[in-house]
Amino acid sequence: MRQESAQPPQTSVRGDWFDRWLWWHFPLRSWERQGRFWESVGLGAYYTLLLRLTGEPDFREVLAGLERGETRFSRADVEWHHQECRYHDAVNTIRVGHMVPIAAALLLIGSPWFWLPAAYTVIHLASSAVDRMKQGLLYRYEARAEELGIALPEESTKSAPATAGPTPFHKMPLRLWYDPKPWETEPYFKWTGVLLWQRLVVFLTKKAWYRPGEWPAEARTSFFREGSRQELVNFEHATRFGETIHVIGVVSMLPIAYVFWQANQWAAFWFTVFTFLTDVQFGLLLRYHRSRIWKLYQRIMRRASA
Repeated sequence: MRQESAQPPQTSVRGDWFDRWLWWHFPLRSWERQGRFWESVGLGAYYTLLLRLTGEPDFREVLAGLERGETRFSRADVEWHHQECRYHDAVNTIRVGHMVPIAAALLLIGSPWFWLPAAYTVIHLASSAVDRMKQGLLYRYEARAEELGIALPEESTKSAPATAGPTPFHKMPLRLWYDPKPWETEPYFKWTGVLLWQRLVVFLTKKAWYRPGEWPAEARTSFFREGSRQELVNFEHATRFGETIHVIGVVSMLPIAYVFWQANQWAAFWFTVFTFLTDVQFGLLLRYHRSRIWKLYQRIMRRASA
């Protein structure tokens, strides 16, 4: 698949308001492009925590490896990670837009529960900043390679070391929750509206992945670039990690909805219910993806342990 340029257009963008907002938000500011600012304000430790949970490569180590002549990221790898960071940055920013009015409404009615959506607002802001920090590190990687006279491969290479893998949820007691259930079939997910929700997610993904008006006819935003076993294992783990986040969101919205219901704040109540249902649908979508790859994933894990 031909990759689009990692750097968003600097000229004005034609499109709807969402296009214009995304492409005003996406470009890194001058103080972000070195990837040092966000780490200097304490987000380096948060980034390390996320690495332990997700098992993705540490961009700081990849950058440091250039001094030893290691080119762990090709130009295609750099571009793919830019796209991934833009997508997660957009999602976290949208979640902030959901949480801020909920926190403000709770504060206005004097409820002590306002700290919960406020805390989630801070977490989503920090996650968005980490994705921007990672993009800055990617720019440094390319700039440093040019300074050292190191030619980065154009296409992704299998020589890049695979990640160690995230926290092995499949070995934890919570596997009783996360493992696909017998009733989680295509008709079940169709009945719950997940397949319709998937279209919305694909739409948002394309908005973040490609420039407005430049979606290739065969546009794909696949997690699998090389079709390797490691990518499938990482994807299965990523669905569990993502589902954990949305389960936390579902649980946290229940007491907040109850507070608004007791206070007769119906606009806030229904907005909170909408946020609750959004997390439910995202969680079900991740379970849908996991159910589709489950047998293949189990086969790979059995061979790895043999």
